[in-house]
Amino acid sequence: MDVDACERAREAPPAEAETLAWTLDMADFGCEAAADDAGARAAARPAGPRQPTDYMPDERCLSGEALEAHVAEARAWFKSIGAPRLWVAPLVGYSDASFRQLARECGANIAHTQMLDSGGWVCSPSYRALHDLESDEGPLIVQLGGSRAAQLAGAAEMLAALPSVAGVELNLGCPQRCARQAGFGAFLAEDVDNLRECVHAMRRAVDAGSARRPPADATAAGGARAARCALLCKVRCFAQPEVTVAYARLLEALGAHLVTVHGRTRHAGGGRHTGAMLANWGWVREAKEALRVPVVANGNVRHWRDVEALLAATGCEGVMSGVGALRVPHRVFAPVHRTADGGGGDRPAARLRARPLFASRAHVAARYFEIALQRREAPSHVHAHLAGSLALVSFAQPQPRRHAAGRPAASGARIGGEAPAAGAPAGESAPAASRAQRARIPNSISRAAWAIRRLRGFYHWESDAAREAVVAIRAALAAQCAAEAALCAAKVVSETESESDDEGGEDDVASSTAGG
Repeated sequence: MDVDACERAREAPPAEAETLAWTLDMADFGCEAAADDAGARAAARPAGPRQPTDYMPDERCLSGEALEAHVAEARAWFKSIGAPRLWVAPLVGYSDASFRQLARECGANIAHTQMLDSGGWVCSPSYRALHDLESDEGPLIVQLGGSRAAQLAGAAEMLAALPSVAGVELNLGCPQRCARQAGFGAFLAEDVDNLRECVHAMRRAVDAGSARRPPADATAAGGARAARCALLCKVRCFAQPEVTVAYARLLEALGAHLVTVHGRTRHAGGGRHTGAMLANWGWVREAKEALRVPVVANGNVRHWRDVEALLAATGCEGVMSGVGALRVPHRVFAPVHRTADGGGGDRPAARLRARPLFASRAHVAARYFEIALQRREAPSHVHAHLAGSLALVSFAQPQPRRHAAGRPAASGARIGGEAPAAGAPAGESAPAASRAQRARIPNSISRAAWAIRRLRGFYHWESDAAREAVVAIRAALAAQCAAEAALCAAKVVSETESESDDEGGEDDVASSTAGG
């Protein structure tokens, strides 16, 4: 949160806060007070594992006819945004507007922003200016983080009034150390009373903001903008499935229109370490069977086959992918077609195959870079997607070629019985040279991306240093795309020859059997 903005807000509340229907006490937005309250709540948290009785409904929860009307409203909202199946997860530092557009081009139906700080959104106009929420060409979900009801409600009402925002999501799944210290994310579930107050306040704020938004324009963004804003919650599971079920039911009764269930506990970590522990799809299925509002499943989605398997295993309305979508969005969200395969005997008449829009990760990175330049994306986001730990391109380091004795191969020597290609480094065959060239290219991308990372502000895209970096990145990506295309073509030829050999062998066996 912007500390200076919070200090200014205490003296002169921003105009947006004065118009909120939800009553806000601007003293609640003080950073020091928030830290003190989080520390006090952390000290008061009960020790030991949670029980289902900890998440029992109270007077703030819906029941009877009110709950039935809420479920119908949730399903109507889900249908109004196109009943999306493929969701892009919120990831801090990566879920920028350019990547959201790229994911939609790859086949995603709906995307999240990164987690936004609720107090910073209410207090700081400069913080709000950093996030582009108006240019998305499809349903957009904004995720909020925080542990104070007044901050979350104020930010939720401001966001719900924006026509481009289809839903506001409360982050109840972040397992990071910062979430533990501040008491938000997955650790908000430990303070059940505060959890109830936060979700209840956000539901009232979302309703108030939706009432103030202009009528939905069927021509805007392809008609994908919802008439109202919904409240979503993203949670992680507990080790005891019955606790997860009680937790999800409480959120539904408090007014959540959709619940995303990540099939890992908070102890599994997050970010690039998420894949260290496999998600439990059985936990997600039990939560889905207990809820009547739409449910989105999250966990272990790295390929389009995982999408189909997760939908079949859980029965959820949608699937969300985070790390997998960052690394290979063209494979996770690939359009699926049935293509005739021919053949006879035990071979299937049709085989399910994916036809990605992009041929390789290098092509995906090149497309992202062009989108980022067009949108004038933040240089830090461009660096993260081109050279970060979850980058769109791989960074395999080239290994020196050696012959059997362990010494470097002599100039002009044959390796593997193949002569060196024209222009290839001495001692390397054509395939080896191609692999080594591809491994060296990302280093130039990294150097150019670091040059962009050092720039300050959007206007530096027009500086001489930015132009030089753009030229370097385009050249490096073009070279990598060419190398990837050559390797893919060689692989296709090799597989075709292998299939031809297998078919020839089968024909020989068939003819010999018939003759015998």
